[in-house]
Formats: sequence, C-alpha cells, structure tokens
Amino acid sequence: MDDLLISSFTAGGGTNTLPMEIFSRVRTGVKPDINALSVLLILFSGALAFLSEYIRFKSEQRQLRQ
Repeated sequence: MDDLLISSFTAGGGTNTLPMEIFSRVRTGVKPDINALSVLLILFSGALAFLSEYIRFKSEQRQLRQ
C-alpha cells in the first residue's frame, strides 16, 4: 500500500503506474491477468530473497573455513 501512496503523490497527470493500475483493477474486480502478475511478483521476490540468503550463507561458510 505504501507504493500506491507514493505513486499517487508523485505520478504526473495522465500517468498510470503499476501500483495505481493494480489498485484500480482491484476496486473494479480482479481479472486473471492481475492474479498472474501478482504471482510473478511474489515468485520473483521470493527467488531474490532466497538467492541473497544463499549468497550470505556461502560467504559465512568461507569465512569460517579461513
């Protein structure tokens, strides 16, 4: 929701950012394309978090061996 507030205050006239588009579609009824986009965003965020944690873990293991 924070992205929506920031986008609505900083977006110029006639522009429609992703958070604003999602919010407007949720109000009028969620369509399958928004559901698919949400799943992709969640998977991307999860993969990024997993990758960063894996890199941190490997780095910690290297430091313990030295």
